Amino acid sequence: MPQAALPLVAAAGVLGAGSAGLLAGLTGLQMLGLKLAIGAAVALGNQALLSKKAKAPDLGSFRATLRDRSVMVRQPIVSRKLVYGQARVSGPLVNVQSTSNNDYLHMVVPLAAHQVEAINDVYLDDTLSTDSKFSGLVRIEKYLGSADQAASATLISESGGKWTSNHRLRGIAYLYVRLQWNSDVWTNGVPSIKADIQGANQIEDPRAGSPSLISYTRNPALLIRHYLKDPVYGLGCADDEIDDDYFISAANICDEQVEIADTGSPAETENRYSCDGVIDTANTPKEILQELLTSCGGRLVYSGGKWRLYVASWDAPSLTFDEGDLAGPISIQTRVSQREAFSAIKGVYVSPKNNWQASDYPAIKSETQREALGLADHRYNDHDLPFTISSSTAQRLAKIELLKAKQPISVETIFKLNALKFQAGDTIRLTNARLGWSAKEFEVVEWSLAVQEDERQNPIIVIPVKLRETTSTIYDWSTDEEQTVDDAPNTDLPDPFTVAQPTAITVASGTAHLYTRLDGTIFSRMLVRWTAPTDAFVTSGGRIQGQKRGPTGESPTPDWVDAFEVPGDATEAYVLDVQDGQGYDVRLRSVNSIGIKSDWTEVVSHTVVGKTAPPSDVTGFSAQQNGTRLTFRWNQVPDLDLAGYEIRYMAAPFIWENATVVTSVTRGTLVTNEFVPPGNWVLGIKARDTSENYSTSAATFALAVSNSNDIIYDTEEAPRWPGTFDGFLRHDVSGALVPESTVLASAMSDAELWDEFNAYPVTEA
Repeated sequence: MPQAALPLVAAAGVLGAGSAGLLAGLTGLQMLGLKLAIGAAVALGNQALLSKKAKAPDLGSFRATLRDRSVMVRQPIVSRKLVYGQARVSGPLVNVQSTSNNDYLHMVVPLAAHQVEAINDVYLDDTLSTDSKFSGLVRIEKYLGSADQAASATLISESGGKWTSNHRLRGIAYLYVRLQWNSDVWTNGVPSIKADIQGANQIEDPRAGSPSLISYTRNPALLIRHYLKDPVYGLGCADDEIDDDYFISAANICDEQVEIADTGSPAETENRYSCDGVIDTANTPKEILQELLTSCGGRLVYSGGKWRLYVASWDAPSLTFDEGDLAGPISIQTRVSQREAFSAIKGVYVSPKNNWQASDYPAIKSETQREALGLADHRYNDHDLPFTISSSTAQRLAKIELLKAKQPISVETIFKLNALKFQAGDTIRLTNARLGWSAKEFEVVEWSLAVQEDERQNPIIVIPVKLRETTSTIYDWSTDEEQTVDDAPNTDLPDPFTVAQPTAITVASGTAHLYTRLDGTIFSRMLVRWTAPTDAFVTSGGRIQGQKRGPTGESPTPDWVDAFEVPGDATEAYVLDVQDGQGYDVRLRSVNSIGIKSDWTEVVSHTVVGKTAPPSDVTGFSAQQNGTRLTFRWNQVPDLDLAGYEIRYMAAPFIWENATVVTSVTRGTLVTNEFVPPGNWVLGIKARDTSENYSTSAATFALAVSNSNDIIYDTEEAPRWPGTFDGFLRHDVSGALVPESTVLASAMSDAELWDEFNAYPVTEA
C-alpha cells in the first residue's frame, strides 16, 4: 500500500459516518521468540455504536466551510478543492486585471482542481449572470479543466501580454469573467462569482467488468473508491488494494430507487444515496473519508490488505455462533450512559432550495426511546450531512442513526479462530442459552488478533471482538415517515444583497392630476402607484427610484432619465414635465439601506391625458326668472384646469351646437342675465378649460320665460290725459304710459297704430 495511506491505517484505525475515530490498531505478536506480524481488520464504524462518544460536529465550522466554498477570495495561498456530484462553488482570484482606463475588469476564478463534467449557471452576488441588468456588461468563458485545454484567446488578446498562451490551467476547471464598469450595477464593487457545477467526471465503475471510465456520477461508493485511488489528492491505492466485490455491492445499493413523498402521481423517486459536495484538500484523508461516508451511512474496512465498503443497508447474516465458539467470557453492556443517550436526531444538510446554504432537515424523534430513557423532553444528537443535498435522503440517514442507538446492547468477547470467517462490518448471529439469545443478530464493530494462554499455559491465537446489537428494521423506510421541507429559503437573517422590487405598478393622468405653477400656468403630470416591496432593508431606510423615457416614437429612442426618488415605504409619486397626448415609459427599482439596488421593474407605458381631456360635466344646474332677469345656478366642477362656463338656450330638443349663447362666465356658480326672450326654452351649461375643451355633456334645465311687465296701477283717468286709457296704463312711478297688452302692431288699425311711442301725447291743433 502506498506510504500516504499508512498513517490513516496505523494511526486512525476506525473511521466512519459520524465518527471521530477509534484505533483498533495493528496487533504485533511475539510468540516463541518469533515476531509474527498479523494484519488486523480495521473497521470504519459509526461512533454511536462505540463506547466513547466522539465530539459532535461543529455546526459553525460546517457553515463556515459552506460559506468559504461559495465566496470568491484573493489571497496568495489557498488549498485546492475537489467537487464530487453537484455543488455551487467559487474560488480564489488567480488573475485580476483592469484595462481600457479601468473600464473593464478581467478575472480568472478556479472552481475545481480537476476536470469537471459541466459548469452550468454562473452567479454574480447570487444573481444569475444572464439577468437583464447585466446585459452588455458581463462576458463569461467556461473551462472544464481538460488535460489539453488551451489558454483563453480573448484574455490573451485583451491583457496586454500579461496572460499568455502558456496560461492554460490544464487540469483545473475555471471561469474567465470580464466586467464592464457601471456605477448603478456594481454598487458594492467587485461581485462574488460562483457557479453551479457537475463535478469530477473521470470515475471508474467496476460494475462493467474491468474498470471503465464513466463521464460523471453522484454514486457515493464510486466516489469513495475514486478518492482512495486518487494518486494526487487521495490515498493513491493500487487496484489490488480495493475489494471491488464490496464496492460493486455498495454502488448497487446506492443506485436503488426510493420513492419521495408528496410528489403526486406518478410518484417521483431518487437514488437511495447520493454524494454531492466539496472536498477541501487541506483536511486530512481521515477527515475527508469521514465526511464522504456520511452521504451513505457507510463503514470503510481495511482487512487482508484490501479496502471494503459497507453502506447503510440490511445485510442478512449467514453465520451463527454459540458458546462453543468462544474462548473467553462475555462482557455485556445493556445500555449507553445517560449522558450519551438520546431520543432524537437533528442536523443540517446542504439545500439547493435554500441557495446552497446549510439548512436544518426535519428532526427524527422516537417517543418510545424518550420514554425508555425517562426523559421529560427529547434529547437531541447532532448528525450533520455535508455531502447530502436531499432532505428526504437526510431524513433516511438520520433515522438509521437513531434506530441504531435504540439497540443499546454491546458485547465484548473472545472468539476462537473460527471467527476468521467474519470481519468487521459483517452481521452475525449469536446463540447463548444463559442469556436467552437464540440466533440474536449483532454487527461486528471491531476485531483483532491477540495471544493468550490456554489451561496448560500454552500460547494460543484468539480473536477479541466487539459486537453491537442490530436488526433489519433499522433500515426500513416508508414515505409516510418523510416530512416535507418548505421550498422557501430559511436563512438566519434576510439577505441584504437580494433586494425586492416594487410590484403592481400603475400610471394615471388626466384632469385630477394637473398642477398649477406659481405663475398660474397649468401643466400635466403622471401619477405612478405601486405596492411597496416586502423587504425591511428597503422600507426602513431604503428608497424607491423611478425613471421615465419618452415621448415614445421618437428617433433615436430617448434615454432613460431620473423622474423621482422617494422613501422606501412610499407607494406613489408624480412624474413631471410630460406633454399632453404623448406616450411615456416608466420603470421603478428598490434601493435598500446599504445601497444595494434591485432589478428594474417591467416597463409600464402610458399616454398622457391632461389639458387635452374634457372638463367634468356640470351638475345641479337650475334657472329662475325674477322680473326681466334670469338667475342661473350650478355646482362647481372639481377640475383644476377651468377657464369658466358657458350657458346656451334653444327650444326643445336641445342641441348644444345649435343653441344660442346666453353668456360665458369665467368663474363662480351663479349668474344673472336679461337676454333670454319670453318663450318656452331649454337652457344648457358646459364647463370649459383653458384649452377650449368643453364638458362632454351639457346639463340642461327647462324654463318658460314670460313677459315681465306687470300692472301695478290702474285708473280711469289721469290728470294729464283727459281721455280714457284704451290699451294703455300709466306707470305709478314714472307716470309714463305703458302698453296694456303685447298685441303686435300689425294687428292694430286706425288710431291703435302708432308710429312712435310718446309718453306724453297731446291733441293736434
